[in-house]
Amino acid sequence: MLAHCKFCDFQIIADREFKTEEEAAEYATMHCDCGDAVQYRADKEREELREKNVRRIEGAIESVREFCQKRGVFFVENTTEILRSGAMCVLDEFIDAINIKISQIKIVIQKNPKGVLIFKKNYSETNQEEVV
Repeated sequence: MLAHCKFCDFQIIADREFKTEEEAAEYATMHCDCGDAVQYRADKEREELREKNVRRIEGAIESVREFCQKRGVFFVENTTEILRSGAMCVLDEFIDAINIKISQIKIVIQKNPKGVLIFKKNYSETNQEEVV
């Protein structure tokens, strides 16, 4: 079966059958070397990685929640959404990092040098005594 690139109409002989013309065009585009197809593949890979990272963010937020609960600090209603929004801003490179302080727990969301999103959690307890 012949499939055509969505951008340059390059024809490729596909080694499989497709249910629709769109599936065939997608296959050809993913195997074409024209500039638009290369950009399309890069955008698609970036979007797939973003979707994976969104799922990982949910796991990281749950980890932060457990970390806080073990130390007697509980999330308020909007805490999860604040963490998710901050992580998405870092993931999408709108900001480099975000620092959030919840009671005695400091959370830093940033990318490491490899570009991997990380959540740093730090708990600090300070005792203060006033002497009159």
